[in-house]
Amino acid sequence: MENPLIVRTIDAILRAEGGYVNDPADKGGETNFGITVAVARANGYTGPMRDLPEALARAIYTVRYITEPKFDQVLAIHAGIGAEVIDTGVNMGPHRAAEFLQRWLNGFNDTGARYPALFVDGRLGAQSLGALSTFLTWCRRAAARLEWPAGGALPGHHRGQQEPAPFSVRLDQGTGGHVTATTWRPLVAILLCGALAGWTAQGWRKDASIAVLQRAATIQTATAATELARATTRVLTLERAAGAALAHRADHFTQEQTHAKTERDRFNDDVRSGAVRLSIPVASGQCAAITDPTTTAGHRIEARAELDPATAAALDAIAGDGDDAIRKLNACINAYNTVRDTYHVQTE
Repeated sequence: MENPLIVRTIDAILRAEGGYVNDPADKGGETNFGITVAVARANGYTGPMRDLPEALARAIYTVRYITEPKFDQVLAIHAGIGAEVIDTGVNMGPHRAAEFLQRWLNGFNDTGARYPALFVDGRLGAQSLGALSTFLTWCRRAAARLEWPAGGALPGHHRGQQEPAPFSVRLDQGTGGHVTATTWRPLVAILLCGALAGWTAQGWRKDASIAVLQRAATIQTATAATELARATTRVLTLERAAGAALAHRADHFTQEQTHAKTERDRFNDDVRSGAVRLSIPVASGQCAAITDPTTTAGHRIEARAELDPATAAALDAIAGDGDDAIRKLNACINAYNTVRDTYHVQTE
């Protein structure tokens, strides 16, 4: 069975929206019963918008604008507020309407004294609906506390001196409290003015706090940006210095390698031509030996064997490879020390 409150609410929406409209100035395109062509297609309707069934339009309004955003529960709590929220959702979107309701409840919350402050996210849940019920209960109790004596009689005055109250207006939905017709309008005006003043003051305090936080955030952001710029400049300077030092050491290493290769090539040419002969010391009787005219420290004649040019070149190549490896290792150590000293790296 359909909810009569929902039926009446949709009836009012359909009366306000009218039937088929195709306004070229409307970016939403064709509409029927207030349902745009995009919404109709999203809900499975593929026919001409002019022929959109009213029953489908009612179903779309019920699901999309009432039950899914839980506005039917707002209707159940307070029909007037529920109808307003639904109407706002139809015109501005359910999410925005729910945000309005949450902000409204926060504004009338007396800085959190009546219920926990709501997080404004445009989604109604148990906390938002509970806050609405709590607020309305507080309103009914406040109205009951403001009840005046029946008949409008004031303390210290004779009833006959007062104007008779023609009727009473109920504000508490039958819980017993009432305010006379001659006084309820001023009382409501006072209540609304007080609530508006409190809401405005709370908004001013919140705006001031936000402004302070924004200024602090701006200062922190500017300070962080300045420090970042300085750090970047410092790092770039160190990188340039380290690059120049490494390039200088690389040039020096290349020069050493070139010089060593030149000397080795010259030595090998001399060995092959016979200008330089290599020999090694040998023990007597092991092989044919030549006498080295150079005397040892003990004034003894040393027997040596002369190497053929190919063997001499092979031995020189082995020694040259070892020298190259030592130079490369020293170049790596020098590069490491350069980077460490440039960036002030602390080592154990």
